[in-house]
Order: sequence, then C-alpha cells, then structure tokens
Amino acid sequence: MKRLLWLGVVAAGAALSNVAMAADMEFKAPPPAPVWSWTEFYFGLNIGYASGKTSWCTEAEGVACPGPDTFSQPPNGIVEGGQFGYRYQIPNTPVVVGLEGMLDGLDISSMAGGALSPATQTRYTEFNNLVSATGSLGVAMGRWLAYGKGGWAGTELNLDADDTVSGADVSKWQWINGWTAGAGLEYQFFTHFSIGVEYNYYQFSPGNLTNLANNLGANIPCAFCNFGRTDVQTITGRINIKMWPWGP
Repeated sequence: MKRLLWLGVVAAGAALSNVAMAADMEFKAPPPAPVWSWTEFYFGLNIGYASGKTSWCTEAEGVACPGPDTFSQPPNGIVEGGQFGYRYQIPNTPVVVGLEGMLDGLDISSMAGGALSPATQTRYTEFNNLVSATGSLGVAMGRWLAYGKGGWAGTELNLDADDTVSGADVSKWQWINGWTAGAGLEYQFFTHFSIGVEYNYYQFSPGNLTNLANNLGANIPCAFCNFGRTDVQTITGRINIKMWPWGP
C-alpha cells in the first residue's frame, strides 16, 4: 500500500513539473528585435560609371590662346575603389552624421585631332584616380539611410598635345584639387552589412600651365590654358561592413 502511495506522489510531481514547463514555454518572451543603428566604423567597396568634362587651349603650334586650337571631348568609363569612415546616429533621433575617406581607381581619357590639322595633330586628356575626404548628414529610417555628403577632392590630370609631322610633343601630369558633393541611399541587410547606391559630383581647378618645354626643347608660353569647367561625375554601387564590436 505504501509502495502504491509513493508511486502516486512521484507521478503527480512529474505531471505538475510538465505543466509548469509547458506554461513557461508558452509564455516565454520572444527574442529581441535587431537594433538598426548606424553608429559604427565601417569599410567597403564601390564600383560604377564615371564621366569627365574639361576643355583647354594650347599654343603648341604657335597660335596664341585663346584661339582655334582648343580641345573639348568628354571621357567616360569605369570607376572602382573603396571607402572607410565612421557614422554616429544621435541617440533617440533619426539623424546620422559621419566622416568618410574614399580612394577610387579611375582611368578615363579622350583624344581627338588638333583644330589646326586634325590629320597630323592629337590632343589628349586623361583623368587618373579620385580621392576625397567628406562629411555627411543623413536621416535613418530603420534599415534605410538617406544622406548627403560634401568636402575635398583630388585627381590626377594628364594633358598632351602632339604633332606627328614635326615630332613635337608637350605633355603634363599634374595633381589638381577641388571639391565634391553627393548623395546616397543605403540599406542594412544585417546589423553589420549594408548595400547602397551613391552619386558624386567632383569639380576641379587646373589653372594655366605655362612655360613648358616640349620634347624638342622649345618653350611653350601657354602649353595648356583657358580651362573650361573641369569635372567628373560618378554613380556607384557600394557595400559596407560595420567593424564589430563598436556600435550595436
């Protein structure tokens, strides 16, 4: 009899335990939702399309500038590179501020015949590489971030005026400074991985390049002068990785 009573107590205890476990499982709180914060250091890659624009006059053939020997032809091609930066989302607000450095490989060029003798003269322009240091201001909408940016920019500009008859050639590589402004839209797939699209406008100030010697030793008073608006526009796709453990 005692044995049966003991088995009954054990069975009742097991049943109460199962009921308690079921109740605990039924009312267990769901896991917390991801926090879509934009605060963090990040790095990433970008690739897209670039289009340049400039115009200039040369005295390579002895005709004074401004004059007929003026070159203008827009180069275009692929731009690709990387970026590194930091964003900070102001607590309890959608406002996101940031700083970013970007270095892109760029090699776009254009060439045409000289205005005085298109068959024997060539005029050449090349934009090589883009760098920028910018600040940004954006609005976060959960996983989405819309932002504008602006700051300093630089590129290498290669200019050349060649005459195949005389053999005279004058050229110049120079680093030129300018400014950039742009805007973008980014989406967080995961808390530490995002993709986006970005447009940037770059404007530069080459200045007149005077008193350059050509390959025959002749001095060109105004080798490359009277520059028109010199700019590059890009539209790129981007991926960014947030550098854990900083930020959510």
